[in-house]
This record gives sequence, structure tokens and C-alpha cells, in this order.
Amino acid sequence: MEVDDAAAIAVLGIIGTGIAYVLNYQIITSEGATVASTVTYLVPVVAIVLGVLVLGESITAITLAGIALVLVGVALSRRQARPVKDKHEVE
Repeated sequence: MEVDDAAAIAVLGIIGTGIAYVLNYQIITSEGATVASTVTYLVPVVAIVLGVLVLGESITAITLAGIALVLVGVALSRRQARPVKDKHEVE
């Protein structure tokens, strides 16, 4: 393995993985595990959008359906629960 290869692996490990790891745990600490998991669900959506915009990749109907499914799932997981009213409570 050459020095350039080792440097590339170190940079990817420190910057790519290390910083992402720290940011993920900061999100878990500040917002909770649910928000942190929704971030990971959005990674493929961002990758598809960047592929279309930057690389000129084509997008299919099934891809759009997958994106919609992910976005609906994220939206449902981010909804705030409404307080349950007691049936004896006077309005």
C-alpha cells in the first residue's frame, strides 16, 4: 500500500466517518433517536436527487414512488401526538 492510499483511507476515516459519527450523536443528544433515524432514512432520497441534478441520471416512476414512501414515513414519524382527552372531561 502506498503512502497516498494510506492518506486517502485516513482522510475518509477521519472526515467521512468520524465527523458523521459525531454529528449523528449530537443529533441523538439534542433531538432524540427518532430524529436521528429519520436523517438516515433521507440519505437515499438525497443521493437520488443529487444523482439527477449532478450526474444527469434518469428517474423512474418506481423511484418517485420510493421517494414518496420515504417522505410519508418520515412525516408520520415526526408528527406530534395529540393529548388524549378523558371522556369525563368537560369541554
